[in-house]
Amino acid sequence: MTENRFRPQFTSDCTKPEVIIGFVYLMLHMFAIPLLLPVVQTHLLPELDEITANAAYYGIGVAVSFLLFWKLLRREFDHFMDRPLHCLSGILMGYFLWYMLSLLLFSLLETLGLELITPNDRAVDMLAEQNFNLTMVISVIAAPIVEEVLFRGILFQSIRQKSRLMAYLASLLMFGLYHVWQFALAYQDLSYLLHIVQYLPITFALTWCYEYSGSLWTAIFFHASNNYLAMSLLQSI
Repeated sequence: MTENRFRPQFTSDCTKPEVIIGFVYLMLHMFAIPLLLPVVQTHLLPELDEITANAAYYGIGVAVSFLLFWKLLRREFDHFMDRPLHCLSGILMGYFLWYMLSLLLFSLLETLGLELITPNDRAVDMLAEQNFNLTMVISVIAAPIVEEVLFRGILFQSIRQKSRLMAYLASLLMFGLYHVWQFALAYQDLSYLLHIVQYLPITFALTWCYEYSGSLWTAIFFHASNNYLAMSLLQSI
């Protein structure tokens, strides 16, 4: 079978224990810890501000990622170093894909008379006002590592072996939900879940970039550079 240049044969490196542990921590990171943090802030550490709480949240995520998934990260880094130019080209094509899909989405929203400003973006703005440098570290280093390990390295990679379509759908839905469900809960307004659509372009681009390159680190570097550009733009405003 010849390899399709834009959809190479994708083989999973995840072991069964990594998948099981990964899904358990995905649920903890996505739901349990965000629900627990406000309780800790209210009853145990009332002096804990939002930026410090977010730093702790992602700090725990990075520590867990390297402690539990070190072998996975090492294998994926070896894949990156085996074909660095191919991986870098994946990042460039990922940016193009993200831009075109974003243009298409926002054109559609404009046609429908909709203007959605993601609550997560507003939250990042508020954190940056408290401590821009720490917010930059969280956004550019911590978040890409944690989120790509969980949503691409574990979620997408494990499902991809059974169904490519279901793997993409799971990645698109869960990554979007991850960024908006807390706002829907906090404000008791399910309409906040509509903001998932705004994460579809970047999620699809990140997932495709990972699949195309065959290395999780390609998606991590793409995610990190994208967040860096966003934070740099925020600083310039």
